[in-house]
Amino acid sequence: MPSAEGGDTSRSRSTDYAGSTGATIKTGDGLGQEYIDRNLPVVDQQLTKAGLRLAAMLNGVFDPAEAQ
Repeated sequence: MPSAEGGDTSRSRSTDYAGSTGATIKTGDGLGQEYIDRNLPVVDQQLTKAGLRLAAMLNGVFDPAEAQ
């Protein structure tokens, strides 16, 4: 499936994962405010990318000329 940037979404998913691998916690640990503050930019970036992918998919559904 094409992404909003014109690439393949499977490729963007792998780069998304690579960019977020430092944003993990151990099982059983809670999310402290420091963790949240440190990783909020990653969350914002991932939500932006997801919104762009969703927009591209919806454009393809509702305007087939956009699904190139």
